[in-house]
Amino acid sequence: MDNNKAIVEITGAMLLGHLFNWCLFGVLCIQVYIYCISFSRDRLAIKVLVYIVFAFDILQTAFTTHYAWYVLASGWGNPSTLVFTTWSLATIPPLTGIISSMGQIFFAWRIWVLSVGNKHFLAVVFVVVLSSAGSLAAAIYCGIASIRNHQLNTASTLDKEVTAWMSLSAACDLIITVALVFQLVAKQNEGFTSVNHVLHRAIRMTIETGAATTILVFVELVLYLNAGTASWYFILGLSIGKVYSNALLANLNSRSKDFNHSSHGLSGVHVWEVRTRETSTNDVLPLEHGHNEDNIELNERRFMSNKHTIFTEDLEQ
Repeated sequence: MDNNKAIVEITGAMLLGHLFNWCLFGVLCIQVYIYCISFSRDRLAIKVLVYIVFAFDILQTAFTTHYAWYVLASGWGNPSTLVFTTWSLATIPPLTGIISSMGQIFFAWRIWVLSVGNKHFLAVVFVVVLSSAGSLAAAIYCGIASIRNHQLNTASTLDKEVTAWMSLSAACDLIITVALVFQLVAKQNEGFTSVNHVLHRAIRMTIETGAATTILVFVELVLYLNAGTASWYFILGLSIGKVYSNALLANLNSRSKDFNHSSHGLSGVHVWEVRTRETSTNDVLPLEHGHNEDNIELNERRFMSNKHTIFTEDLEQ
């Protein structure tokens, strides 16, 4: 009876992890489709980022499915499959680290864009990049160590490496969330009332996605460190990379009119850059054709010493 319980604690957690992983992959496919049809004018670098993240997620899904087949299908009834893992499991930490780091670097770039050259935020960006790189290095090391050691019940030997990986990733997410919310709230208080609802939506999305990744990584770390003979950390461990990729796509797709109750208009603002150029007080800057209040390139005009400060989305070409 005890043996059956131990088997259930291993295979049950794996089954739930694989189900959640495939569920989040389906959500990601929908998000990528929405992005492709809604934001064809985005910068090439942003589109390449989305497609690379999606490609890594496809690889991750294929490798986790291979591991599910190894344990729950071809190896069913063979106790050794619950002790000795296959190569595909070792690919999960590096792929998760790569996906999460790509998303974190993107948000670090957003922090720098919103800082408008403020050198105080350069330190924040540096800390984010450094912690993300450290998290990625620890994740890659965990994958290499898993290849060398095929025994699942010795996973506790990587406690220090996994702790470094998860702790740095959670700290990075927390710093990103706090910095972005601080910047967006500051811009909301600058008096640009016509774009306050856009800023409010950006703040809400930042808090939701940032909190989701931070909390899930922390919970995953707690489950891993208290695993014992069980493997409940598989529930989140197999799918946590999908949480990062979905968070990235959710932030990009929040510019869509489908997210802001707007009945018209094209892609909207979600990353703001301040551009300043000389104008006279009589200048009238035309709006791009087809842009509405949420989606305009020039949303608010403010004159300061005959200079025109422009808030614009800088994701589009």
